[in-house]
Amino acid sequence: PSSAATGSPKSTPQGSPQGIDPDKDIAVLKIDAAHTPLKPIRLGSSKGVEVGQSALAIGNPFGLDHTLTSGVISGLGRSMEATTGRTMRNLIQTDAAVNPGNSGGPLLDSSGRMIGMNTAMFSTSGMSAGVGFAIPVHTIRSIADRLIKFGVIVCPVLGITFLEGRQARLLHLPDGVLVLSVPPGSPAAIAGMQGTTREVEGIALGDIIVGVEGSKVEDEADLFDALENHKPGDTVTITVLRDGVPIVPTNKGLIPDYQQETNDKKQAPKALRVLGGS
Repeated sequence: PSSAATGSPKSTPQGSPQGIDPDKDIAVLKIDAAHTPLKPIRLGSSKGVEVGQSALAIGNPFGLDHTLTSGVISGLGRSMEATTGRTMRNLIQTDAAVNPGNSGGPLLDSSGRMIGMNTAMFSTSGMSAGVGFAIPVHTIRSIADRLIKFGVIVCPVLGITFLEGRQARLLHLPDGVLVLSVPPGSPAAIAGMQGTTREVEGIALGDIIVGVEGSKVEDEADLFDALENHKPGDTVTITVLRDGVPIVPTNKGLIPDYQQETNDKKQAPKALRVLGGS
């Protein structure tokens, strides 16, 4: 598939997708701009953003290209559900008008530096209600670098299957992530983690993951978030409940170094995009 990037004035260099992360609503395009020089946007820092500072949103709302709206940063650390069902976290909230067509456009500070990428709005009418959201620029840079290198997002995994939180709540299980199976040779198996088994007396529950590197884990979303702070090849400490007692299996749970298996993005294992498998 191909795409077009509209430049100025009225230039449309062609491009092709290099990689997509639907969980973060981010895609990377390779643009053929040999005869249409493009000026890269200046990047700022989203880590120093403060509520109340000026914000400028650029996009094509309702097909009206090169539209700029202004406002302020009205909130930080917001969360919302992506179209994939995963939760996007640490979003920047702004009251600069964000409407359909603004998605993918930059959110700028008062100096014209990009601090985020407009991704969604909250509205009951389908029109801007003064509550827009942007993905922080430091998240974009991290994801974009991996998409350019691999073409897919290579996520760290523990090598387990788990019970979804919705099912766990129906069974009135403690907060955490119940381990269903631990494949032999997986990082979790090496760490001594135990899965759920069927016995004569009934079901013997496996370990329930309740912490990663000191961060509390109440459901699979917390587990995903905790592991996103690491990369394949890292070693992390996992805390589990076993028979109701919190323990750390062999002190370390290992995350495999899948990045060493291939430097070819066409061969990067797509299964790593989903933690724990299906």
